Amino acid sequence: MTISGYGDNTIDVGESWPNFRTAIYRSDTSNSDLLIELRDDQVTVASFGYSDSSWPVQGIRWLDDATQGVKEIVVSASAGWEIDLLPDAFLWNQQIDAGKTPQPEDLLLFSSQGLTFVGSQQNPSAEGIGDLMIYNACEGPCKEESTNWVFQLDPDCSSIPAVFVREVGNPFFERISPSNSGLGEQPLEVTLRPYEWLQLLTHCRWSAAPTAG
Repeated sequence: MTISGYGDNTIDVGESWPNFRTAIYRSDTSNSDLLIELRDDQVTVASFGYSDSSWPVQGIRWLDDATQGVKEIVVSASAGWEIDLLPDAFLWNQQIDAGKTPQPEDLLLFSSQGLTFVGSQQNPSAEGIGDLMIYNACEGPCKEESTNWVFQLDPDCSSIPAVFVREVGNPFFERISPSNSGLGEQPLEVTLRPYEWLQLLTHCRWSAAPTAG
């Protein structure tokens, strides 16, 4: 389901909400605001988006169990916006249906552009704007080992990204503090063990490339 509009809006999602597991959001223009609240009986259970961004606001968020009682979406925006609500496995099926299959050694990167296969010689890196998530499991045949992910943020990025890692067997993301901020010319580097998840929240433009840990 796609919801779109211009400026502030409140949307009643009714009984269809539990079918959705992913939200991709985007704005039309740079220097715009887009803030999204998910509410259950007027109580905010999740919020995301950015204000006063130098780039079009874009991002992706998983809709976990804590958001399954959502009854309405409250949007605060200064320009046009769009929210895609997607069922489980939709992004994977979308790639396969389009004839795009992962190459050996590819890993999975999720962003507002959808699902991207990245890491093999054919797909060495990815670019995008806004939040991203990575699942550190490679398409076989490959060596299951730690991966050093290197993120280069646009030099105009002025705020440090929030970085979260979810270890194998842990249902929750935990915030970590990488040694570099990623601002200016500094790359942001995060090492992930096999089957770990990474969540990087930023409004900035970025590039991402994995190397062996």
